[in-house]
Amino acid sequence: MYIFAKQPITMLTITLISDFGYNDHNVAVTKGQMLQHLNDVPHFIDVTHNVSNYNLPQAAYFMQSILPHYTAPTYHCVLVNLFENKSKRLLCLEQNGQYIFSAELLTHSLCAVGIYLGRFLRFNSWDLVTGPQNVLLATLNDLTGKRPLAVIVATMLILTVLYWMMKQVTIGLLLRFRELRHDQHTFD
Repeated sequence: MYIFAKQPITMLTITLISDFGYNDHNVAVTKGQMLQHLNDVPHFIDVTHNVSNYNLPQAAYFMQSILPHYTAPTYHCVLVNLFENKSKRLLCLEQNGQYIFSAELLTHSLCAVGIYLGRFLRFNSWDLVTGPQNVLLATLNDLTGKRPLAVIVATMLILTVLYWMMKQVTIGLLLRFRELRHDQHTFD
């Protein structure tokens, strides 16, 4: 579609997967909050809001199922267990021009920093309690070099890849067990 200057109009697409359900106002409130922070007019696609509470594998299954069918730019929001987690920030992962919000990257990043601090700087958990200034100063001094950042990024990538592989195995096993249980009930 073109308007006067023959510039293509791109519509921002946002998919929503949540455990909100359809019985209350949470979906509408979430969309309203998103609209307040966007400059573009989005096109919301409600994939499902009936994910079982706290069921991240089910949400991941929905995400994995829909991801190949969308083109860039698409933002995929997985909002499971949102009200129990008081964090006000969500992270964003871009894959093939599609953006996937996830707290997993934050977890992997923090784990990578923790592994670096314990393995290379030889800090322990109690050092944060007994001498937080020493930990902070040593960390800031050491992180200004290229090597520590490279080690942290490499560690984060390794953690992310291994986590993704184990997540695929777990989701596959979960789906297989559900299929077997469903087949068993059909024969009864």
